[in-house]
Amino acid sequence: MEILASAGKSNQTQQDFWKRRCFYSRPGSRWSVSMARTLDGMLLQQRYPESSVTDFFASNTVILVDEAQASYKDSYFWNTIIKERRSGEGMGIKICLFCSYGSPLTGLEGDHVWFTPATFGPAQRITLTPQPGKDSPKLGLFYTPDEFDEAVSLLTTNKYDEKFTIDEEAMSYLYELTNGHPGGVTSLVDYLHSVHRHDLKHRRMSTITKDHVLDDLKDDTRVFQFLMNQAVFRSFPVGGRLTPNVAGILSKILEEGNMPFDSDDVDFQTCYERGWVHRISVGEIYACDVAVMPSRLHEKWLEYIIGQNPRPLPAKFSQLDKLCLEVLSNFSTMNLRHAVQGKKMSTAAKCRPVEAQYQDEFYRSFNLLAGRGVPICSEWSRTGDGRVDFYIPEKKWAIELLRDHDRVSEHISRFKEGGKYYSWLKENMVEDWIIINCASSPPISGMFILCIAVIPTHLAHNLIEYSEPRLWTAVFANDYSELKPIRVPLGLHYDETGG
Repeated sequence: MEILASAGKSNQTQQDFWKRRCFYSRPGSRWSVSMARTLDGMLLQQRYPESSVTDFFASNTVILVDEAQASYKDSYFWNTIIKERRSGEGMGIKICLFCSYGSPLTGLEGDHVWFTPATFGPAQRITLTPQPGKDSPKLGLFYTPDEFDEAVSLLTTNKYDEKFTIDEEAMSYLYELTNGHPGGVTSLVDYLHSVHRHDLKHRRMSTITKDHVLDDLKDDTRVFQFLMNQAVFRSFPVGGRLTPNVAGILSKILEEGNMPFDSDDVDFQTCYERGWVHRISVGEIYACDVAVMPSRLHEKWLEYIIGQNPRPLPAKFSQLDKLCLEVLSNFSTMNLRHAVQGKKMSTAAKCRPVEAQYQDEFYRSFNLLAGRGVPICSEWSRTGDGRVDFYIPEKKWAIELLRDHDRVSEHISRFKEGGKYYSWLKENMVEDWIIINCASSPPISGMFILCIAVIPTHLAHNLIEYSEPRLWTAVFANDYSELKPIRVPLGLHYDETGG
């Protein structure tokens, strides 16, 4: 959903009918300066008898138009009322348009009308999350972290008979998973309450921790069966409209983070108008529109639903190390650079954090090599501190990705006795595993390197072996354009002090 403000901007709705009069207008009605004499004017007079009809169009009156996309066929509204307000002419009212879909620049699609529509600059556009441009309003439709904390607190305090709290680590994890999507937040808190209701009711627990959340999200089917009965489910792609072409578009966005928006593609329009993707304008002067997924929760649903008709992993990938070598060799230099520069627009209309660049590339490259439909389960929030980054259920393979030598020993210990992943090995849920330490420079502190060579070839050659045979280090050097094959004695232990 996009909010387009035709004059000024406001982040709150006031119902002070003496100083500022705010009311809703239904789309599709006929707009005119003499609206006071129309049926709409009379209805407003009946609803607010203490005010005169002319008050409704006094200076600084804010008109909120909900579902404003239904007004796109009203040429008078868009070619006269909106144009007047954008040029500072006509009545001194302010109009705020809540649009489920439409062009971020013009609202209605300018190519499909006989007139030249008004345009909305960055200062007049509010999207899912605050945008980085200097003129963009510092607010969005999704919860900010502070708003998220308040919303969850209100839910856990007032909505349920069994009052409870969610600890700070769990809250952070849930925010990364939902990206502040209001429907997703409410639905997941409902899910956590449902899972722990018995213990909460009998006062065996009062606080839900991050470990609880991770355990509650282990079974994708269980989670999504619950969410099917929640409000957020209406924004998930399902049913007959999820055609192969539509699924292909959604999968491409999931793999790449975004995709150029094509308003002439019927399947693309289906994704957009159904709310399965969001459209965002990227750039200041030379702006272009791209489509992104609404939240990480929506990404997980798409992974899940595509995996319901699984394809086998190609036979040539009979070993985990061979698969990982080929996946690494297909990493995109340009994608990695854009991630580091903070230029990669992605889920929830946010630029991807640099911490996620290697996970993003691994997922994209895996689907390119193995083919879409081969199940690969990614970590729910992609924060890197939850469950294993990737799990291939057909082979029972687990893959953990690190960035720049970060906590190498800790990640190795997770697979050892007493570690958080060790139970999977004991229960044969994981039959093989690997940790890939992705870095932009080699770990040379305290290490004797036998040989170094700079070879601008593919990433599969750029590996370092350590005393843990399942730990690899892949070095992406010189702005990700050069690759260094480095070999270190197997008996040498990893020194993290220089990482």
